[in-house]
Amino acid sequence: GKTVVFGSGIRSSSTLPDLGRGNWDIRFVRGPLSARALKARSITDAAYAYALLQPPPDVLGSGVAFVPHYATAMEDGPIWQSICADLAISYIDPRAPFDEVCRNLRNCRLILSEAMHGAIFADLNRIPWIGFTARVTRREGDTNSLKWQDWAQSMDIALERPALPVFWPPRNIVGHAKHRAKVYLARRRLAAMLRSQPFLSEERRYQTRMAQLAEEIDALQRQYGARRLGA
Repeated sequence: GKTVVFGSGIRSSSTLPDLGRGNWDIRFVRGPLSARALKARSITDAAYAYALLQPPPDVLGSGVAFVPHYATAMEDGPIWQSICADLAISYIDPRAPFDEVCRNLRNCRLILSEAMHGAIFADLNRIPWIGFTARVTRREGDTNSLKWQDWAQSMDIALERPALPVFWPPRNIVGHAKHRAKVYLARRRLAAMLRSQPFLSEERRYQTRMAQLAEEIDALQRQYGARRLGA
């Protein structure tokens, strides 16, 4: 069969797919890092196409949302829920139903996200956002940094992500004391993030990328005979 690549990207510059084997149709990749590695064209992450189906809200909401990576939600979710409650921040569990997550995020004026696609969803909806690193970020290491930088460079964003603490189950009195100290530190760092300058891709770059995505979708539909949007 044929493998169609539509906006995904590499996870490592040293471990790449063998494009000499199989039938590949690379329409575009996530960003310039993937483009250089695969000698392909880049636009941006294909998730931006969501805005072609559901345009950004006309007016920003009033809430602030915290979006962990789904694996962080599985391991540290209750701790972050409690910290967010103390700071009047909405905790968004990325494992919740898609429509629920989208609805809650679109009602925000600011999104804090460990998950790259949480930040992407904010940006495509023109909602200011701040990315951060936590448990999963450190576990993925260079892979996580590469994916974020690949996408950020596609939107001409000079990315910086503050670090939030990683929690480990306390096993003794000393462990419980360290845990309480980390919770205190996490609360302070999260509060500081609320006072920092958020990111949002420049409007002209955003509109250019959206036009390119629309062209690629139309070309893909023509080539493969898919039903057109609105048809």
